[in-house]
Amino acid sequence: MNYGLAQLNNGYLFVLMEKSITHIMVPPQVPDTIDLVRDSTADEIAHKAKRWIEHGEDFSYPFSVTGTPFQKAVYNITQTIPKGKVTTYKAIAEKMNLRAYRAVGQALHANKILLLIPCHRVIGSDRTLTGFGGGITLKQQILENEGVHFEGEKVKKEHILERI
Repeated sequence: MNYGLAQLNNGYLFVLMEKSITHIMVPPQVPDTIDLVRDSTADEIAHKAKRWIEHGEDFSYPFSVTGTPFQKAVYNITQTIPKGKVTTYKAIAEKMNLRAYRAVGQALHANKILLLIPCHRVIGSDRTLTGFGGGITLKQQILENEGVHFEGEKVKKEHILERI
């Protein structure tokens, strides 16, 4: 496998790939030691992901998704959330005709391809930011750079998709 790195303010962003991206990790997820081959394409993707985080620039690249059928269903719905909008764990569960809000959260916690499967666009029903592998501060930074505005610690209502 190949890997690429990009420097963030609080550490390194790490991209793992073969023909497609299999992982995008942000601090504190980045492993201390890497027994992989550094690759210029993976480095370029890591720098594009960094620009997304720091400036809200979009990028896309083929990626591979692993997970249970439930996780994949959650990921497919999450990918429909447009830039500048957010939705709730509850709305995703309701879209699946379920009441399994916590299971949606657990599926998103298992997301290995941050940004491309935009789990950062999923928030609590009370409009607060919850759970993100890179921490709440980074989640808020990414959302702000995508055009989401806040009232204190809560997302402004106009950015929330009640139904997806």
